[in-house]
Amino acid sequence: MSGMTWQEAERHAGRLLTNAGIYGEVYEAAEKVMPHYVFTNGNAKDRTGYCTACNTWVECGTDIMRDQTPEWVNNDPYLSDDDEEQPFIPFAGLPKWDFDRWYQSGKTTQNATGYCPRCGERVRFRSLWRGNQGLCDKRFLIRYAKSAIDPQKAVVCVGYRLESSYRNMDINQPDMPLNITPLEVCVFRYGEGGDRFIKEVKWCGVGGWEMQWSHRRECKSGWAPGMYSNQMQTVLDARSFWQAVEDTPFEMSVKPGGSIWHTNAGDMYDRITVMDALAKFPCIEYLYKLDQDEIADAIINRKIGRRINRKGTTARQVLRLNADDWGEVKGKELRLTPDALDIHRLARRRKWKMNMELIAWYGQYRSGYENVIKINRAMPGADMPKMLKYCRKVGVPIRDYADHVTIMHSLGMGAQDREFLFPRNFADCHHQLACRLDDSQNAEKTIKMQLRIESGILDGYFFSAAGFTLRPAFTAGEIVAEGNYLKHCVGGYVDRYADGGTIICFLRDDTDLRRPR
Repeated sequence: MSGMTWQEAERHAGRLLTNAGIYGEVYEAAEKVMPHYVFTNGNAKDRTGYCTACNTWVECGTDIMRDQTPEWVNNDPYLSDDDEEQPFIPFAGLPKWDFDRWYQSGKTTQNATGYCPRCGERVRFRSLWRGNQGLCDKRFLIRYAKSAIDPQKAVVCVGYRLESSYRNMDINQPDMPLNITPLEVCVFRYGEGGDRFIKEVKWCGVGGWEMQWSHRRECKSGWAPGMYSNQMQTVLDARSFWQAVEDTPFEMSVKPGGSIWHTNAGDMYDRITVMDALAKFPCIEYLYKLDQDEIADAIINRKIGRRINRKGTTARQVLRLNADDWGEVKGKELRLTPDALDIHRLARRRKWKMNMELIAWYGQYRSGYENVIKINRAMPGADMPKMLKYCRKVGVPIRDYADHVTIMHSLGMGAQDREFLFPRNFADCHHQLACRLDDSQNAEKTIKMQLRIESGILDGYFFSAAGFTLRPAFTAGEIVAEGNYLKHCVGGYVDRYADGGTIICFLRDDTDLRRPR
């Protein structure tokens, strides 16, 4: 929020506020978003109607105009010849929900939907003499334009309340009675941020209650005057938006199909949150130009905090990198993430010898920074760069390696146990340590299991046949390991087996008694 006055905002808005009268471009845009009707007059055999889209009387003929409807209208493509429901198949580019909504039966009776036989506009047919006193349509139209006083660097957005009330409709010429009221103005100045003004009722003392423009503390999407009223629907004039941002610094960031539309703010109904962020932080534009999309998205989503300098004038300043680090990022075209920046700061603080390529690599992992912290806490005396290089070399996910060194720490192992810290076969070593940990944590349960076996209760479950051997489980650790290896839930029955509530046996091949079957 840059503290703009209403008088300045009014000058920026220019024609968007002054050109809302009849025959103006705002009026034309408003007409397109309002529902249109054909008000019919006459009987079923001889019917005429007035179309509010083309503002002319049209011949509706009888109550069925099949000869004037598109060929596909009277043949539902979503039903087969025997009228059985078929799977959805897009027809002529028309989605099924749209087809169902605007399906034209050819009727021109009260509340039937179809097309004007003259202009082809989608309309709803209504009797001129029946039930129009309470007919009232409302819309909230969002329209953009370049600033009237700074078109190169500023964009203006105005929200209009549209209302068509047919209570006092002229039956001789029932035109659409369109009332347009500007209720919201936003000005986005590149490099200076956005300002938002809302027209609301205020107490003015002697003057009583008056409608005045008020400066809003926040400039973001999610609320519009009257949007919670009955029948109020917000409509964005998308064409005006693209025309407004064209040839401005905003154009690069909001290009159709660009990364910005995947952010939390990208799908907002009025684009205000996105435009405010782009105006407030010009660094977003050149981060997108440098393909640092995830950093730019994080700024818009407000999920990056102080990891960057959002007011920096160069990419190096924004990312808080020294000359050598930025040179490597730019030279190798590395794509950074918020996690990569966190790892970079941690590495420089702990004086780890890690280049930007390795940092960027682990920054791509989900929760990469949290796992690096987890590894460092478990093995504070170990060579962190060497451990991360090991993970990358043998293809071990950093999440799995973090769990591995955590198990080592729980077993009292340290950096001196290099054969476990950098194992040749990571999967086997990790499995071995997991079993050892389970054994140490389940020592009491294992004692109960061994007492059951020594008592002779389970003697009947030791036997061999047809080349296979069956035996009861000996320890809690091997039950958990069995479940992990065979990917089933037997590990969850350790307590019941130890307490005598169930019996768990393992099946083995006589030629390989260690391999689960």
